[in-house]
This record gives sequence, C-alpha cells and structure tokens, in this order.
Amino acid sequence: MDQNNYQDRSVQQPAAEEKTKPRRRRADMYQQQGNAANVTNAETAKPAVEDVSGTTQKMPPIRSTFQRNAEAGETKQVKPVAPVAPVAPAAEKPNAPFGQNRSANIPTPGVPRPDASRTSLPPMRQPQNVIRRPVKLDGMGEVKSAAERQEEARHRTNLNMEHAGASSRRNHLQNEFVRPQEDVEEEAPRGKKSALAVVIAIVLVIGLLVVGLLLIPDSNTGFLGNLKRTITAPLTGRTQTQAVAPTASSFTASITSSTAPYQITFNLVTSNNVTDVRVVDENGNPFDTVTLMSQSNTDNTVVWIFTLTTADAYSGVIEAEMLSNEAWIPTGFRQTVSLGGNSPASISNLPTNFSTAANNPTQPDAHELTADSTTEPTVSPAMAENTQNLALTISTEAPTLMPTTVPTEIPTEMPTEAPTQAPVLVTLAPTEVPTVTPTMAPAPQETEEIILPEEETTETPEPDPTEVPTEEPTPEPTATPRPVLTFSADASADPSLIADTVVYRDDSRTAVKEYTRDEKEIIDMPAGDDYTTRKIGVLTYRGTAFRQNAAVGTVEDATQLTQVWAVETGSLKGKSRTYYGFSWANQPVIEQWARRVRQDMPLLDGKNDKTALKEVIAASLDGKIYFLDLEDGSKTREPIELGYPMRSTPSLSTLAYPQMSVGQYARFLANKTGSIGQHFYDLLTNKENLTIDGLDGGNKKDRAYNDVGAFDGSALYDRNSDTYITAGTNGMLYTVHMNTVYETPTDESGNLKVSPTITMMKSRTKKQKDAYTAVEAPIAMYGSYVFYADVEGVLRCVDTTTMTTVWAVETGDAVKSAVALDFDDDGRLWLYTANTLLNRSKGDVAIRRYDATTGAEDWSLALNATKKKDYTAGAMASPVIGQYQLGDLVYYTLSYISASGSEKLLGSGVKAQEGVLVALNKQTGKVVWAKSLGGYCYSSPVAVYNENGKGWIIQATSDGVLMLLDGLTGETINTLQLNGTIEASPAVYQNMLVIGTTGKGTSFLYGVKID
Repeated sequence: MDQNNYQDRSVQQPAAEEKTKPRRRRADMYQQQGNAANVTNAETAKPAVEDVSGTTQKMPPIRSTFQRNAEAGETKQVKPVAPVAPVAPAAEKPNAPFGQNRSANIPTPGVPRPDASRTSLPPMRQPQNVIRRPVKLDGMGEVKSAAERQEEARHRTNLNMEHAGASSRRNHLQNEFVRPQEDVEEEAPRGKKSALAVVIAIVLVIGLLVVGLLLIPDSNTGFLGNLKRTITAPLTGRTQTQAVAPTASSFTASITSSTAPYQITFNLVTSNNVTDVRVVDENGNPFDTVTLMSQSNTDNTVVWIFTLTTADAYSGVIEAEMLSNEAWIPTGFRQTVSLGGNSPASISNLPTNFSTAANNPTQPDAHELTADSTTEPTVSPAMAENTQNLALTISTEAPTLMPTTVPTEIPTEMPTEAPTQAPVLVTLAPTEVPTVTPTMAPAPQETEEIILPEEETTETPEPDPTEVPTEEPTPEPTATPRPVLTFSADASADPSLIADTVVYRDDSRTAVKEYTRDEKEIIDMPAGDDYTTRKIGVLTYRGTAFRQNAAVGTVEDATQLTQVWAVETGSLKGKSRTYYGFSWANQPVIEQWARRVRQDMPLLDGKNDKTALKEVIAASLDGKIYFLDLEDGSKTREPIELGYPMRSTPSLSTLAYPQMSVGQYARFLANKTGSIGQHFYDLLTNKENLTIDGLDGGNKKDRAYNDVGAFDGSALYDRNSDTYITAGTNGMLYTVHMNTVYETPTDESGNLKVSPTITMMKSRTKKQKDAYTAVEAPIAMYGSYVFYADVEGVLRCVDTTTMTTVWAVETGDAVKSAVALDFDDDGRLWLYTANTLLNRSKGDVAIRRYDATTGAEDWSLALNATKKKDYTAGAMASPVIGQYQLGDLVYYTLSYISASGSEKLLGSGVKAQEGVLVALNKQTGKVVWAKSLGGYCYSSPVAVYNENGKGWIIQATSDGVLMLLDGLTGETINTLQLNGTIEASPAVYQNMLVIGTTGKGTSFLYGVKID
C-alpha cells in the first residue's frame, strides 16, 4: 500500500484572494507631557491575527454565512457577498510560508490575536487564597510611614504660590475648563486631609476585620479558623493549645525505579497544619526524602508527594511521619518495602496503626497559603455514581480489596469527598488474574475547578413510538461491585479467522513461542474516565482508552460559539503533493501541567510562572508540533521540528510525566526521503528519546507485513504499567514498556530517563494481502485487552498478556473510525464501530454494536453510500458515546450517503447527503434523530455538558462551519464560520474548544469559546 494513497483535502487549490472592506472607528488617546495635553485621532483597521513567528497580520471578513432551514432541519449555504477590495495591499511577509502573502487569507471573525495589552480577550482568572506582601524592588523609593507622609504634606503647603498656580493652570488646561475664581472653594491643608484619611482607613480596616472574623465559623479548621482562634483567644479565655490536632488520612507508595539506585514515590494526605513529611524505618531512623510538591485542597487537607532515592538494598517496614509545631508525629500509616535481594522490588500496604497516629491537641496550625494553592474540583454524587470506575490493577497475590501498587503520577491523585466506587474484584479470562479498582479522584487545579456533571432524569425524543430508556436519578448513590468479566469468543466471532500470529521482542528476528508477558509489564488499562485519575486535560485522541469523547470539564448553558484566537501554521512540499495544516486524525491535546514539572520545561518567558497554565499541543502536516497557551493562543515554547508530515494526535503520559508520543504520516518529500515511525519526546528538553521504526529496519528483519511504516492512530498510555500501546500501517501491534525514571530534585532541574522494552505482534487472516493488514484507526483498550480493526475491516480483540486473539469478526470494509467502548448499567462492556466504502465500488456502510467480551453482534444499521473519487464515503469520523442526559445515545457522523440511505435517516424524498450526523439509541440501534450537514465530515463530533448533565453536540463540517446542536433533538443553536477546510477533530477543555483547519493559505489553529 502506498503510504500517500489516502487523498484528503489537505491539498488545496489556491483560494481566491480575499478582499476586505475597511471599517472606521474613532479612538481618542490622551498623552500628557509637561504642560500640554495632546489628543490624537487614529483610525483602526480590522482586527489582526498573529502567526507563530509573531508577525501581526490583517484578517479578512467571513467568506460566507449559514442559515438553518428550521422546517427541514438542514443547514444551507447563503450565497456569499463579494468582498470589497482592500484599501492597500499588504506587503509580502518575509516569513510567510513558501512565498505566500499570509495577510491575504487570515481568518476573520473579527477577534484580535492574542496580546497582553488588548482588552478584548477575557481577563485571566486571579488565583484565590493568595497572600500578597509588599516588596521593595531595586530602583524604587523607600516606603514611608504615615507620619513621614504627613510631614511632607505640611512641607508642600509652604511651597511657592506661583508654582502652585502654575500647576493649577496646567490641570485646568488638561481638562479644557477653567473654573471662575469665585467658584473655587478653599482647600483644607493637605497634611490634615492625609491624616484624616489615614484614620478613616484604619477604622474601616478594623471594622472589616471584625466583621470577617465574625463570619468565620468556629468549626473551621483551616488557616482562617486558626487565625480567628488566635486573635480571639485573649477575649474568650481560650488558648492556641485548643487548635485542631494534625492528622493523616491516606498514604500510598510506588516503586518508580526497581533497580539501583532505587526510587520510591510516596503520596501522603494530611491536615493543613502539617509543615513537612518524611518516612522512617522500624527503629524510627529517618530516610533522606525530597518533597516534590504540597497541594492544598478545599477540605483543609494537603497532598504531599515526596520521593526516596537510595542505592542501598532495604527490606522492612517504613512509616510516614509529619511535622507540626516543630515536632515529628507518627501517622500510623506503614508500608513493607523490599528493595534488592533475590526477589523483585516490591511494596505492600500494612494495616494502619492508629494507636501511634498523631492526636496531640496542642499542635498549632502551621499551614501557610501560597500563590499556587490548589482548589480541588468537586464531583457531583450523580456523576460519581455514573463514572465507570473499572480500572484494573494486576496482582499475583490472593484477591484483596486493597489497591495494588502502581506507578505514581506527578502529581498524584487528589482526595475527594464525592462518593466513589468501592474496590471491585474483576477477573479477566484467559489470564484470570484477580484485580482491584483504585478510587478515582479529580485533577488538582491551581485556580479553577473542573466540575463534572450531575445526572438528571430526561426523556430522549425518538421517531419510533418506543420510549427511549432513561437513567433514574439516585439521590444517594451507593457503590455496587461490577460483574465479573470473562472474555471468550462467541461462535460468530471465532478467533481462528486470524490464521497467522507472530510475536517479537525488541530487535530480535526470532519469533517468541507461547509468549507470556512479564509480571511487572502486565497491562491494566483503566476504564472510561479513569484513564487519568485526575482531570488534567485531554491527553489522547478522543480523550480516553474508551475513545468516547474529546472533552473534559463542564460548560454553562451553551448558546454561542465565539472565536477567541487563531494561529497560522505552515506547509510542507512532498514528492507529489503539498501538505497543509491539519487533516483527518489530527486532534490537539491539552494538559494543565503540575507546577513542579512546568518549572523544568523549556517554556518561554512568563509561561513557567503562569498559574494554572494549560498547554495546547498539536502535531501538523507541516512537520511541526505546536505548543500554545489555551487562554490566548500565544506560544508557550518553540515548536518541535520533525520535518515530516504528521497526521495523528499526540499522546501524553497519564502519570503527568513530561513524555509524549506522536506518529508520522509520510517520508517522501520534494527534496529528500527519510525514515518514518512513532516518535517519543522528552518534554523537559523537547528532544526525541525513542523511535519505533515503522519500516522495521527497512524490513531487513523481515518482520512487518507492510512496508508503509506510518502511524495515524494515537497511542494509549497505561499508567498502571508505564506502557504505551499503538498499532501501525505496517500491520504490527506494539506495546512499549517505558521503564520511566523521573527525577525531580528540588535544587536542580528534573531528569527523565526511559529504558523501553518493546513487544510487537502481527496477525492476519488466511488470504489477507499484506497491504490490507494496515491499521489506521486508533485502538481502544480495557484491562489487558486491546480492540482494533484494519483497512480490510477485520476487527479483533487481543489479550496483551499472551498476545493471542480472543475473538475476531469481519466488518466488510476498511475501518477508519476509532473503535469505542462503553459499559451499560448492568456492567456489560459494549463495542461500537463503523466502516467505510473504500475497497468496494459500491455498497453499504454499517454502524454496529458488539459484545466486547465475546464479539457477538448486538445490532447494526446499514446505509447505502456513494463512491467518490478522492474522498472516502462512510465513517471517517469517530463517535461520541453519550453520557449523563445523553447517556442513551451514540452519535456517528457519515459522509456521502446515497439518496436511499439518506431516506432511512431523514425521511422519504430527500437527496443524497454529503454529510449527516445521526443519533442512535444505544440499546436498539434505532435512529433517534438525524441532521443534514453542509459538507462532507471527517471531523469527529464532541459532546459538552453542564453541571446538571445537560449535553450539547459540536460538529464541524468540511466547509469550515462549527455547529452547536442540542444533544437530545439535533436542533441547531448556533454556528460559527471559520476560514479553511475542516477535516481535523476538536478537543475541549471546559469552555474552550481548539480545532485545526487545512488548505493553502487557510491552515490555522483556532481557539473558540463556548458561551
């Protein structure tokens, strides 16, 4: 298969030159200098955008508008009005890509490019709970006391009256008005006025303090509560010795380096009157530890993350201690540690010994707020109940309800008071390893919360009289263990369909017979939103290993889409085509980095210290990986220059390690031919630290089926085993155990080291051609089981512990849409997939639901499609698996559906549709609603929810339109026209959406606000 055989709209004909109609407005700008006031009238041109090089350019107007036909439910394009020629042509920019004048085709919703001096962008949130103290900067005058200021005021009253008169005349001139002498009241001496103002200010401050103290509840155990008790102690007769005693609520540990030097990362949650933490041995001797961070929560607790690094072997019990009022106090939390010796390094929890835990009422509250104090996100009870908390932790010991040790993320998960699922014992066949579920907690936020929606009872409208089942609200959710899952093939999904399976390790050309994964490398992928324990962003394509959506956080009631910023990207000339911007399978990822990690990154000035920085990372067909600030689109660091096109989505470590993986699309350029594969980057240095050769050594090893070597699908990362999992167009499934060591000393820069071990498997049916073994769609995963399909349409489930196929089915044609997973209320795991019309000249495309544990088909919806040259009919976009109020629905976007197929969706008499969005009932597969779209649609939809669980769908079309739709009815609420062809998919962080466009002169990354 030619790696460039896929024809997308990334290759654009030169767009007609946009013309702008200038608008004029008057601005009065005042500048005072000496005794004069100058007024300047300035005309301002249309808003500008700024390319990645920092060049500001004018923005042309929106090229077309769209009007929805309310009766037919269709979006129709209104004939665009010819724009007026610009006042003056823009000069050629020396840094414009390939000699193009970038100012000619810049997007134009009229929103200025990011600039700290502009006020059109929404203001940054200010950090809460910040104590600000006066500082003296070099070159600044001394801060004077009130008495000194009064003395200066008295001195000023004796100044020469002529000077005072001149000053007064200057003030009158500045205001263009001179008061008559008889109207000028006699002014009181300035010294007396200053003294009076100081007295009034002091009285007001004292009054506000008294009112504030009265408003603080006596039960408050935090900083304010202790401050109140300290101040009021002399009046009430109570002393500070009655302060709340320091406590600890949880203690976990994980081995992050199992070879010398050994490293253990600890996570301890204490009350906020603890000032330091450590661990000691059985005799009370302290170990040398390094505190990585201490994050304050809204429940008056502090999360401590600290590490122990030692080259010496140790076997015995360690206990956590905390420092309060200059005294070390045992917490009662202990671990048994084994480092070195004949057995592998291990940690096991011991029962908490609360008899030794701190209970000293004389300890004062020593907590001190900082500028980055964390506000912990809240989780509603309804969502906590609905969350698919099914992450697996592999253990070889007897079943237990105590979580097994896994690699610790930086920072680690935050505690939450929301109801959470109880530990669940799950057995997966054929390995049948008993596992448990760790508790999920939300992400730590430095200044803002990510609130997850609540469930509400709702009725889903459906053309069929059968009522769509809805979830009943549960005011007081109770944790219920999930059913035991057993994976075994249904008769209709016989794994013998896969006739050839070969497993390799690392660089060996010798196949491994009867492969079994090493215990420490066993993959245990969490379910759904548990992909990350904290909601720190969108870290992979479609968000999680279930590939359900690409949004995190909540919005308010969505009524409007507004462009906030736009950043122009470049192009790359290939051997037979030119690559522009962002195409199918490109989606940005977004992460809010921990402060400690961020400080070691090569960020631009000011970005390291920005509170709650959220970084957008986007790989482009122009050969660059861009890094932008989500808030305003400004650069956070210089782009990584791979130099070859990337048609994939980056994947970030869910342990918040500064590690990224991204796939390459092509290697044949106009002036060179290079290597191709999956690239891994250390984001502390922006340097590549691992490459998987997609050509497998130029096939000298004779291992891969296909010699294309591209990686279009986004990898997944298992935080329980520190493993990346992905598949390539060479027909190989890869698991990369990273063996990551992330050192974060407090006195020097951090250091990331990886020592990967790679296992790969190739498989195919009996008569399958090599080219058709290529995997382009992103894989999905749960536990040790990975689900994926190839471009011939063979869908399979593979157990990564043994690298054997559990079940396999044929879907009929190439699968380009991501396989998606979902648990129902009964604990059954379902798989959703859809195919295309690619290998056949005519026929149907089908949306199907399978039992993920057996491969048995549950339902299917077949729709006739129309073959198109240079385009792909069917499901190129990946689905949205509805949650909360949309929990009964699954959404698919299809392209080039014939008239007969469209009649099944939109009713009799309709024409063939270039693009259509369809909402199906999860249980029955029946059409609930369908909506005609303005163009073909390779872009995947996203769902956004408010705090009550109400949901909206946002869908992009090829003609550059973003559509905001009611998730239950499909009704159009708002549209936004962007400049460029949209084939890429969006990512959403709270109320900000990021999406890329493609086309010559129209390749941009956009930041769009959801209001």
